[in-house]
Amino acid sequence: MDWCFTAYYPNHYDNEKEYDVVILLHGTNGNNRTLVDRVPLEEIMKKYEDKIIILPNGFNSYYLDKVENAIINDLIPFLRENTNIRSLNLGGVSMGAFGALRLSLKYPNIFENTILISPAIWNPVPPDDCSVRKMCAFGRPFNEEIWMNNSWFRNEENLSKNNYIVIHGLQDEIVEVSNCYKFVDYCEDNNIDIKYFFINGNHDSKVVEEGIRTGFEVIFNKNVI
Repeated sequence: MDWCFTAYYPNHYDNEKEYDVVILLHGTNGNNRTLVDRVPLEEIMKKYEDKIIILPNGFNSYYLDKVENAIINDLIPFLRENTNIRSLNLGGVSMGAFGALRLSLKYPNIFENTILISPAIWNPVPPDDCSVRKMCAFGRPFNEEIWMNNSWFRNEENLSKNNYIVIHGLQDEIVEVSNCYKFVDYCEDNNIDIKYFFINGNHDSKVVEEGIRTGFEVIFNKNVI
């Protein structure tokens, strides 16, 4: 598989220094440049001098199979070998947030925090007109059982081993906010570490930008805004 990622390093990077690293996963029909081109990531990162952002290409994979293997078995070992990592964090947008949540549950001891922005976590299944049903990630034709087997509500045993930050638009027309309420309610009912921010906005770049700002503020400054 031909695969690449985009990396944001501080201007005065020093390979002897420790850095917090965030692997940030893009959404449907995006690539490793999407969150650089559509969000003022460089401007956001100006306030953080010792952080590294890694943006892998996830295609439309929902971060299953080959892309999952590339992240876990290639990208993370590469980062550990070449970067002095203080903390490794995971985040994602829409499809990428589905992937981030799933990876955090499958590999609960790798990531310190997981940021979920407009997460595509339809519960129990995506609506009939949803684009994911036209993709190959969950079979062709779309297999609802494969979807549910890869969803958080069938893999909740490791939720308690993770720290979550959820940001979702109240007017989201792609992933109705009730899907996120189910996740947040489950976490709260089971004493799982979660911070959540339901904000005005749709499934768009404005919510993504605010989500990145909020998520980074929480994990880097340990604040709840």
